[in-house]
Amino acid sequence: MVIDGAEGGTGADPLEFTDHVGTPLVEGLTLVVPTKADRVYNFHQATLKSHKELPEATGVHSPQSLTSQHIWRHISAHETAPLAKLVAQESATTIA
Repeated sequence: MVIDGAEGGTGADPLEFTDHVGTPLVEGLTLVVPTKADRVYNFHQATLKSHKELPEATGVHSPQSLTSQHIWRHISAHETAPLAKLVAQESATTIA
């Protein structure tokens, strides 16, 4: 889709388009610029999709099945550890 202000332009279009085809700029923009409600809806749909994909990537079937054993963190440039281990270490340090 091309948004054309129907005010002339560069003249690169065929003469028929320049003279007879086009939408004034403001009306043309309203055809393609989503409203805030549309943007919020699309963002929410993308969030729900990601919420579903994350557990699937770990091999579980639902978000409720995720545990701290499924989440890994870098603890140095070359070492990772499951969150469960890091939480256990933190708890032991806090208790001692």
